[in-house]
Amino acid sequence: MKAVMIKVLMCVALVGSAAWMTGCLAAAAAAGTGLGVAYAQGDLEGTVDADRDAALLASEGALQDLGYQDVSVTTDGPTAKVFAQAGEDDIKVNIREIGPEKSKVSVRVGAFGDEEISRAVYDQIRANLGLPREAEAFRGAESGA
Repeated sequence: MKAVMIKVLMCVALVGSAAWMTGCLAAAAAAGTGLGVAYAQGDLEGTVDADRDAALLASEGALQDLGYQDVSVTTDGPTAKVFAQAGEDDIKVNIREIGPEKSKVSVRVGAFGDEEISRAVYDQIRANLGLPREAEAFRGAESGA
C-alpha cells in the first residue's frame, strides 16, 4: 500500500511539474524569437526596435492615449519606468535597452496582472513607435513578409 501511495505521489508531482514547465518553456520560446510577446506570471514582455528614450516616449504616450491617469516616468541608466493609474490598479511599464535600437518592454497591471490590458498597452507602444501591432507582426513573419 505504501509503495502504491509513493508511486501516485510521484506521478502527481511529475504531471504538476510538466504543466508548470510547459508554461515556462512557451514563454522562453516566445521571448527568444524576437517576435511575439510572452505573458507569464502577470508580466507581458516583448522586444521593440527602439532605443530606451524612444521606447520611453512611446510608452508614456501609449498610457496617455489609452486614457490612463497620473502618468509618471523615472529613468536610471539603460532602464526606465512609466507608471499610471487604471482604476484601483497601477500599470507599470519597464523598459531596458538591450542593444542599439533594441529595448525590452515589460507591462504589468496591478498585483496579479491583466493580460488583456497589458496587450492593449504593448500594442499601443508599438503603434507609437510606428511598428505593426504584435498580431500583425507575427502574421508577417509567418508568411515570410
